[in-house]
Amino acid sequence: MKKMFVLMIALALCTGTLAAQAVGHEKEKKANDEISISQPIMIGGQTLAAGKYKVNCDEKEVTFTKVSNNEKVLTLPCKGKEMVKKAESTEIHTSLNPAGNRIVDKLLIRGSNVEHVF
Repeated sequence: MKKMFVLMIALALCTGTLAAQAVGHEKEKKANDEISISQPIMIGGQTLAAGKYKVNCDEKEVTFTKVSNNEKVLTLPCKGKEMVKKAESTEIHTSLNPAGNRIVDKLLIRGSNVEHVF
């Protein structure tokens, strides 16, 4: 009986830990906006072609959808640190990697309080 009780406690603790890990940013606000990319850019190890995209964050994933045909072209996990206040504008912060490719370091989505990193 004692072993059963200990097993139930251990299982409850593990389930609670997994549930806590599955939750995204507790205080994150869902946000979306449109962005225009003038040249191919790498984001999360994948290349996003030049074009106009709707970028949407649902607290778990950041999705890039082509405006021209409503095709979802890229979905990445939502991760990054929470900011004190919501972003007032959408900003893409980039740099060049050693191969000379432009990569996204951080994305701020207007209305979101998370600094998205990939």
